[in-house]
Amino acid sequence: MFTGLTTEGLYRVSGNKTDQDNLQKQFDQDHSIDFEEMDVAVNAVAGALKAFFADLPDPLIPYALHPELVEAASKKDE
Repeated sequence: MFTGLTTEGLYRVSGNKTDQDNLQKQFDQDHSIDFEEMDVAVNAVAGALKAFFADLPDPLIPYALHPELVEAASKKDE
């Protein structure tokens, strides 16, 4: 069930493109997908998720927040 949590290079290693496309089509039709029942590789699921975020019309985190995020990341733990 939680195979992806221990998979090295989860987003770096591409999954099967056909599986990714099928996942996206099914998700567009019905948001309650049972990934275990579909029996696809975890890399295909990760690739479909990555493609979903890449295809968004606006980024998930707005560009206007970039300077604040960079500043927050550069602060040392106190």
